Amino acid sequence: MFDGCDSLVIPPKLPATNLHRSCYYGMFSDCSSLTTAPELPATELAEYCYSHMFKDCTSLVNPPKLPATELAENCYTAMFMGCTSLTKAPELPARKLDDWCYQ
Repeated sequence: MFDGCDSLVIPPKLPATNLHRSCYYGMFSDCSSLTTAPELPATELAEYCYSHMFKDCTSLVNPPKLPATELAENCYTAMFMGCTSLTKAPELPARKLDDWCYQ
């Protein structure tokens, strides 16, 4: 949706709490000016739902909280790949994991 939006600084709110397969896949990939991620309040995740979401967001320094405790297959795959400005990772409170969820 916003893939490659180099000037995007303020992301939209994402209030959904129940996600479907691949719904936010790559949404902010290559948004090189994004420094702060939007809140991600979802607690029910689906396969690939946040996969590649912030890939190559090279200015991202404030990652979102990841409140889900039950993860789906590939849900966080490569979520922060290439985020070269991140110095602290979000907490990972999940207690029930699925295949490749943190790949």
